[in-house]
Amino acid sequence: ETVDAASSWLQQVVWEYVDFASEPRFQEYIRRFPAACDTGALGRALLARLLGPELLPADVRHVIALDVGDVLFLDDIRELWAEFAAFEDHELVAAAEVPALHHVSGGLVLYDLAKMRMWNWTAMTLEAAKHSLETTGDCIHDQSILNSLHNRALDGGKYQLRSPLRRLPCHWMLVPALDWQLFWNNPEMFLPEMQLERRYPGLVAFWHFQTYCPDGLDLLSGASFFVGAARDRNRQAAIAQATRHQRCSKVAAASIEPKCCLCGEKASLVHIPGDMKQWPFLRSLLKQHLPPVAG
Repeated sequence: ETVDAASSWLQQVVWEYVDFASEPRFQEYIRRFPAACDTGALGRALLARLLGPELLPADVRHVIALDVGDVLFLDDIRELWAEFAAFEDHELVAAAEVPALHHVSGGLVLYDLAKMRMWNWTAMTLEAAKHSLETTGDCIHDQSILNSLHNRALDGGKYQLRSPLRRLPCHWMLVPALDWQLFWNNPEMFLPEMQLERRYPGLVAFWHFQTYCPDGLDLLSGASFFVGAARDRNRQAAIAQATRHQRCSKVAAASIEPKCCLCGEKASLVHIPGDMKQWPFLRSLLKQHLPPVAG
């Protein structure tokens, strides 16, 4: 029955391929892109997500862009689509800020194409790419440009005094990282026995993740890679950073820190970027979520 239901659902999905590389407007965009940004094939594919207003038909007003291979939806995507209704007039895109990554994630972004067309979005992204290149050296990803637009607006940037980026509720982006520990995205840094035992404490079931707030023992374990008195300053810095994360997680999402989740808050989407997929528990999780196939 599950296989039949999945097959019936997939028959309702329409796949349309957009050959962005051959589009004259995309080629012109790349020509105007800062020459020092070595985009490459992957970088150009990521940049194409920013150009929905140029590349998609005029009757397409809203788009959800996501890293298909990195995310698991645990709630109905229609609830995410409903977030467009909450956009304020100056908000053109929406994404979640991930404490473990210390920036806005490009793994899930809502684009209001109708408003982006009115705001000359293409010129805004080119300016943001130039600014990102000058300040951070990172300008080849849609994520770096979104962060540049967001942070520059907060600093009183050229285009607007308020950020065009809306922060999504944090339950739409949970990265199952023990970010109070070093090397959370590098399983190869751990002994095989430690890799096998590693878990995200907020994993309740394969269909239920929740925000986990570290306790005192967690904070101490996060400094276990710092050995020797010479690294005491680094150890204290790591504990302080983890403590800030713990405090952030305990602040109500609607108050001072809107990017923060409440301890135990259920996640609607889990983002598993990069080498995090190499953790044994996450490989098992992804296997559980594979679509059923007919035997």
